[in-house]
Amino acid sequence: MANEVTKIGKKLDKAIADMKKIAPKYVKASGEEKQKHLDKLKELTAERDDLKSQLEKAVMDAEKSVTLQIEAKKLINKLIDESIKEINAKS
Repeated sequence: MANEVTKIGKKLDKAIADMKKIAPKYVKASGEEKQKHLDKLKELTAERDDLKSQLEKAVMDAEKSVTLQIEAKKLINKLIDESIKEINAKS
């Protein structure tokens, strides 16, 4: 189970990093190129949300402790909120 959490966490980190790389390109682009970047950001957002759900489930499956589940969800939500704020700040 811990390996699953780590594997999903790495995929989530990569999706967020890719979003951070594309956001400045989106801001600078225009026309079709801007739309291409927007489409990619939407795709990555969906992937990020799916990975977030997978990660939450994996964490809950790995550890049944209610306290750990609550803390893990808070951490995940905080990381995602921070990532969104960073992306929005660059837009």
